[in-house]
Amino acid sequence: MDGLIKMENYCLNTKNFSFFLCGKIQTDKLEIRFGKYRQLAGSQYHISGRQVFESENKLRQQSIVPVVLKSYTYGDFSISPEEMSCKSTECDVKDFRHHEVSPILKEHCACIEEDLDDIENNIWPILTYIAGYAAYATNKRIKYNYWRVF
Repeated sequence: MDGLIKMENYCLNTKNFSFFLCGKIQTDKLEIRFGKYRQLAGSQYHISGRQVFESENKLRQQSIVPVVLKSYTYGDFSISPEEMSCKSTECDVKDFRHHEVSPILKEHCACIEEDLDDIENNIWPILTYIAGYAAYATNKRIKYNYWRVF
């Protein structure tokens, strides 16, 4: 906010602008956060205050609760939110493998861009459906105690 006030003073006093529209100034972090709100509110551009609070609760839950993947073949292994996020904007396998992750996860869950090139266009809707169901099933198994904080 302080930066916006300084920018306003600079434009009005130094550059002699006749007006300054504060609402037109955007930051990437703010736009990313509101983009997530809109996405969680059903991809609507205009969202209500209630939808903002609901989306914020969902985002907080996602940042705290680890994902536990269950496999009858390989056993259970969990992925914390820190392991899922990459520090750079380009998230590739090299960045992902720097984290301390289960060897099973490294061998069987890593994906590189060349792997995605081989997938035919008619397979993408199926993969999207399966990924959505996996996320739904994982979310359903998470204990409610984590969510009471919010």
